[in-house]
Amino acid sequence: MPAASFLDEFLPMNKLPNYTQISFPPTAFQDTIVTTSELDAYLPFIREMQPFSPNSWWLVDSHSTPDTKNCSQTPGTSAPISLSPGSSPTGSPLQRDTLGQITAYTSAQLSSQFHTHCFSVLVIREIAYIIRWDWEGAVVSTPIRYGEDKALTEFFSCYTQASPKLRGVNTTVNLATT
Repeated sequence: MPAASFLDEFLPMNKLPNYTQISFPPTAFQDTIVTTSELDAYLPFIREMQPFSPNSWWLVDSHSTPDTKNCSQTPGTSAPISLSPGSSPTGSPLQRDTLGQITAYTSAQLSSQFHTHCFSVLVIREIAYIIRWDWEGAVVSTPIRYGEDKALTEFFSCYTQASPKLRGVNTTVNLATT
């Protein structure tokens, strides 16, 4: 699905009251794009993505340090981001392993939190894919050249400003009363 259509369908701006537009500088993500390994890409990506979070959300490199605090305190606020050294989301065993990894992350999130759906982002060198998962499958955006195209930063900005329901939290679930 084209990235603009993806955003219009799943995070429409008309459902984001008081949406704050974020400007996209031409030098966005230059440090991330030049990295040559997955491990080297995490910190530059986190640093370069932070300005696109108007509500002071934070990104955590849970690859090197498990996030046992942030996501457990605020269910429904995580959107797993996977960085891969490959060149496309399918093909080689490494690329299939990456798809298996993000599928496992999503399965764990949908199984352990009350969600109707969730989002994840797959970054492969200079290309990103936004994925919306639900219990029936996944919808994947077309490739986004995130250093040139503002679609990824718009997704992140919209996601951080969206209601819990738009982010996928099942708002019909309540604590049981005694």
